[in-house]
Amino acid sequence: MKNKILLLIAIFFISGALYAQAPEYGTKFNFDTKSEQDAKFVLKDNYNHYLFSVINIDGMLRNNSIILRKFDQKNKLVQTFTQDFGPKDVSFLNNYLGSFESGNDKIIVITESYSKKLNVKEISKHVFDKSTSKFETSLIVSYPIESLMKSGTTYVRGADNNNFIGIDFVAFNSKSDPEVNYITMLDGNGQLVWKKQVSFDPGYVTSSLTVSNSGKAILLRNPKSYKENPVLALISADKKEDKTFDADIKLQEPKAISIGSKDYLLAFNYPSKGVRSCDFQDLLLYDLENGKILKNNRISEFNSTANMQEAKIKNVTLQNSEIVIFVEAKSEIVVKPGPGVPISWDKNYKYENPSIFILSFEGMLKSVKKLLVLDNQYTTSFYHSYGVLNIKGNFYIANGGYSGQSSSIYALDAAKNYDRDVNKYTSLSPVFSPSVTQRMVSQLVCYFPDSKRLVVALMTDEKEMNLSNIYDIK
Repeated sequence: MKNKILLLIAIFFISGALYAQAPEYGTKFNFDTKSEQDAKFVLKDNYNHYLFSVINIDGMLRNNSIILRKFDQKNKLVQTFTQDFGPKDVSFLNNYLGSFESGNDKIIVITESYSKKLNVKEISKHVFDKSTSKFETSLIVSYPIESLMKSGTTYVRGADNNNFIGIDFVAFNSKSDPEVNYITMLDGNGQLVWKKQVSFDPGYVTSSLTVSNSGKAILLRNPKSYKENPVLALISADKKEDKTFDADIKLQEPKAISIGSKDYLLAFNYPSKGVRSCDFQDLLLYDLENGKILKNNRISEFNSTANMQEAKIKNVTLQNSEIVIFVEAKSEIVVKPGPGVPISWDKNYKYENPSIFILSFEGMLKSVKKLLVLDNQYTTSFYHSYGVLNIKGNFYIANGGYSGQSSSIYALDAAKNYDRDVNKYTSLSPVFSPSVTQRMVSQLVCYFPDSKRLVVALMTDEKEMNLSNIYDIK
């Protein structure tokens, strides 16, 4: 307790030196944290920035909407653009699959729709062009399906360098039939690069897709038998090759990265045989060219995280001959029904256990850092446990909270093994209005280097949001 008090005192005195100008509030606008998902800042320049979100609700209250809110330099809401991505025929079900920002001032949104009556699945792209302020929707591919229950699975992922968007539709198949994958590769502007149909051994199932910076689709194929190890299928326009593992492991969803001109994979994993502490007990670096695990490191950071569903990799940066990986755990919130607690079939999640893993380029784990954040007690997956900013080569962590708490943004000192840099620690408590209870949205922060301006998002009562400028952040 004494240490916490000293920390708060230090924050109070240091914060004034880091921004001379008082925070500047934008107007409030309606925002529903329970229905709007995947919120993020996009299409940023010195004049405007946009807040992207999606609503994906089917049924009688159908609402399949892409929302882009445009703000000026003072965070005044200038205009709101919406695009319905679901056919109005109630026989269709619709899914938001992902969104990707193009270097040509566009954002590309990928969705799918599948029909109860027509037995067809359609994958579409919706492109918003900042120069015209308009959406354009077009069909990418269409596939026949047997029924809604046998409609297959679609994966969409972007490359780390933003130059490629991969789509893999895995058609429904019986246990004895080959698994058929229909792969489509788009460039960073949403234009077709190549597409291919690939059949696989029915003894394995495709469980995830990642896309390399060189434009290859990498499928993780897990065996149906515990006697076998997973296989990676590397698919390009003119080639298909398999990469194997020389260890008995079960991979979580891998992430492709590049070191120089070579492609690698990062993946949390656990041994497929014997006793394990959790499903995220190891972290490996895999050489895709040579089909070899360079190093599989034992970690303990997630051993005590209950009901963990995913180790979400938020950011990977290569610097100083190190791989710096920012991660948080996505965990299911399990509420046992009882007196006054009704049974709920909806799953709720929260993000917690924020960590940094630092690897050498050879895959050796050099250190692990636990990030200082406030406990995330929310029963909605809208709030992440932290946000990451890279300001002039330095990492800053956004640590959200309520008015009156020690909500803050603080720097990490790479020269001191990514410990907190107390000389660049800034309290954001002055951002909050003392008359209301507001929650800082940790992942909704962005920085404008030309004006040394930081923008943060604040929520009021889960229904209203406003953005705030903080100046002179250096």
